[in-house]
Amino acid sequence: MTSLSSRLSNGAATVLMLAIAFASLPGCDGGTPTSTQPTESREEMAMRGVRSMLQNAADYGEAGSALAGFDEIILIAPLDAEVQAKLMAGYKQLSGMSDPEKIKAKASEMLALLPPASTPAAAD
Repeated sequence: MTSLSSRLSNGAATVLMLAIAFASLPGCDGGTPTSTQPTESREEMAMRGVRSMLQNAADYGEAGSALAGFDEIILIAPLDAEVQAKLMAGYKQLSGMSDPEKIKAKASEMLALLPPASTPAAAD
């Protein structure tokens, strides 16, 4: 019976040994998270997504695919029904716009409907 290294060429044996060595290094192995920051809820992520999409539209005057999924995300974000309805109406208007200046103005108007962004607590 021949050993594994004698059956593999020198280069292949080296690559195999390096792969085994790298696989044994600590890293992204799905272990315990090292961050002490609290995890963000689905609703908080949705709110951040809404704010981010609108801010990008307000900054760059682009709608269309830049707002893909917006109509679904606002349903998850923790907003009252009146604000959600206004944002949905604004989204429908934005979707039909092509003038960057009008897009910027409408997105800025929609941003004003959102509650102030919460800031993460400073680490002690």
